[in-house]
Amino acid sequence: MPSAPTIPTPWWRHAAIGPLLRSRVACLALLTTALALVALAAAGLSPFPCQVHQHTGLTCPGCGLTRSCVALLSFQPARAFELHAFGPLMLLGITLLAITTALPRRARLGLAGAIERLEHRTAAHLLIVSGLLGYWLVRLAL
Repeated sequence: MPSAPTIPTPWWRHAAIGPLLRSRVACLALLTTALALVALAAAGLSPFPCQVHQHTGLTCPGCGLTRSCVALLSFQPARAFELHAFGPLMLLGITLLAITTALPRRARLGLAGAIERLEHRTAAHLLIVSGLLGYWLVRLAL
């Protein structure tokens, strides 16, 4: 007897964050890059100037995000939100990467699985990206 056809998962329901957290190497690479960028920004250095801003004069969706993280780490929340409202979320993501990198394999896979299930239920990764793009459009309009 043939099995019932399975309904494919819509593209927007595929998890993005959970599968990434399964790999300690990927987490460590992203964590190292994020910490290096935040440290350089804290020192007043900008190794990767925004190409969108340089060529168009407009801010990109991420402009001010690293400086917002630095302001939060310097206990300047008002300044952080002035620079970029998604700074706290970025700092939370960096913290999640640090925790995930440090966890033993079984705990890391459990956390990744829990986040993956959350993504499947809520499409949280798309909500974050949509929110970031919406926030950017509002910033452009002001």
